[in-house]
Amino acid sequence: MKLLYDLTSDTLAPYPRDDDGPVVGLDPRYLELTLIQAEQPDYDPAMHHLEPTEAINLTARTVTRGWQLAGLPPPPPPSPDYQGFYTALLSSAAYASVLQQSMTSDSPALATLIAIFVSAIGEAMAGRVNQAALQQAVWLLLGNVTATEADLVELQTLLVASHLDGIYSLQPPAEN
Repeated sequence: MKLLYDLTSDTLAPYPRDDDGPVVGLDPRYLELTLIQAEQPDYDPAMHHLEPTEAINLTARTVTRGWQLAGLPPPPPPSPDYQGFYTALLSSAAYASVLQQSMTSDSPALATLIAIFVSAIGEAMAGRVNQAALQQAVWLLLGNVTATEADLVELQTLLVASHLDGIYSLQPPAEN
């Protein structure tokens, strides 16, 4: 198969004949090029994808079309799972400890902090994520309860499993 190369616009154009025969009276701005088409190589689509390539060699009067094997882009990061986090939290020992502390406290402040947290996580589960409010609710609640090391490990594990660990932390950053 042949193609034409337009020397004035540096572009390829279709060859005017289907039989690749000579073109009588061809405008001198065009060069006749032979198309070399490489076969598509075998590849694993789970690992790679093919990208078409094209190389024009005016000296050899060829256009070579081939394929380049390229790695797949990395998958997008998993979405935060607020519902999964809250569901797991409700059956966690850490949350049970917080609830127990609120029932034995003489101050209603702890119950209020739990309500603030539940409200913030509820909004996030409904798709109305306010990261700053939820983060503040976590810090306020954990700053007013006695959390064991095991509680903190359990909570961090829930954050990781729900893909929230890159968004929220259990403790505020240390002040300078």
